[in-house]
Amino acid sequence: MKGCIDETKIFDKKIIAMFIVAALIAGLSTILRGDGFLYISIIIGICVFSALLVFRYHWVAILNILLLSMVRFEPAPSDVIFIFLLLAGVIAGHLRFHRMSHTTPMILFPILYTLIGTLQLFIAHEKMAGIRYHLITTYLIAYSYYLLLYISWDNIKDILRAYVVSSTISALLGLMGYIGLLPSLLMYDRYRVMALFKDPNVFGPFLVPAVILLIEDIWRKKIFCRTAWIRIVLIVINLFGIILSFSRGAWLNMGVCLLVYLALNIKKIHLRGSDLKKIVYYGFLIMIVIYTIWSTIIPYEYREYLLSRINFQTYDRDRFETQIKGIAMASINIFGYGPGQFEYYVLRYTGSVFSAHNLYIKLAMENGIIGLLLFLGLLAIIMYELARHHLQKRTYIVITPASLIAIFTGILINSIVIDTIHWRHLWFFIGLSMANIMMSQIDAPDIVSDDLRSVKQVPGISPTYR
Repeated sequence: MKGCIDETKIFDKKIIAMFIVAALIAGLSTILRGDGFLYISIIIGICVFSALLVFRYHWVAILNILLLSMVRFEPAPSDVIFIFLLLAGVIAGHLRFHRMSHTTPMILFPILYTLIGTLQLFIAHEKMAGIRYHLITTYLIAYSYYLLLYISWDNIKDILRAYVVSSTISALLGLMGYIGLLPSLLMYDRYRVMALFKDPNVFGPFLVPAVILLIEDIWRKKIFCRTAWIRIVLIVINLFGIILSFSRGAWLNMGVCLLVYLALNIKKIHLRGSDLKKIVYYGFLIMIVIYTIWSTIIPYEYREYLLSRINFQTYDRDRFETQIKGIAMASINIFGYGPGQFEYYVLRYTGSVFSAHNLYIKLAMENGIIGLLLFLGLLAIIMYELARHHLQKRTYIVITPASLIAIFTGILINSIVIDTIHWRHLWFFIGLSMANIMMSQIDAPDIVSDDLRSVKQVPGISPTYR
């Protein structure tokens, strides 16, 4: 693996990793009862996966990101793979633990948040539900730390490309369900697409960052080194996925991301006459395509449903009442009721089961004011560092601080109408942002300019990534 600062080129580490993985496989194989073709196939599959994990570790890391769009049940496939990734990464030296030695609040806050949640389990009324909920949160925090330790200048291009591919595949699966292919699997109801997610309200927002990454890549050409047409096609596919999720939060998320990204890059737009003509031409062409699909392919019933989603829904009143109850409970006990307890206390006081549909109210009620401040503090520090780097005109070779700021702003706004704490892509971008911030300060301090011609050469970094 190129560019791994902490990696030790000792084959013995890989042998040790292989033995540990083999031991895990042997333990798992005891529950695979029976024999025959199925048993042999499972064993062969496990052996192939183990070999890839040891000798093609980066491939498995990319597979993990590709599977982020498959969260129909928990633990999700990406969650299971992550356990082996983390184990092999620690033993075989794929992780850069020197970054953890910089004990900044950005590093400490998630740890403190986890510790507080653990202590709150002792006062949780529904302990099993609380333990399960807290374990998922802890896993996602660990996943963000893993990305912080694994991402390098050499592999970030593959990682971002994998996210865009995962998003596009998910959008295509949603479109398949929309046209009648496996609708029972890919559709939430007769109108709303969810692909392999549990809920359209998670499916739609998952696609939003991919659109921002692709828009930025049209002019930077760092993720997909091809013509602009490929990016435009991918953008349209993901946009249709967002639309067909019929998630108002996803629509708001997308709109906010676009506005923030445009505002942060407005000074970089220096249009010549030919450039303006191209923008008008491509924009007009995209509008024609969208209008044609809207008026000819999308049935009238769906168009009416889409327009109705913009309006106030009958269940919104129940959500607001639940949120008011959550605020009241949070103000009574500022130390929190414990992880995963919101639905239980709402059921206890109202007789009905409602989710918070608001990240901040849920955190304040479950984790108390301290937990809420730690979580918001983490995001505030990340946003501050990204904004500082943006003002300094720094780039992260493949991605810019502006795109990450836009993505986080969209998620934070989306969090007003839904609980996002267990969104895999939220913690993916937290880890990605922490890695880029840390790399720009530690691993490559000379990369400060957005002008590619003024970027200083950094040893060990291929100029092709610039």
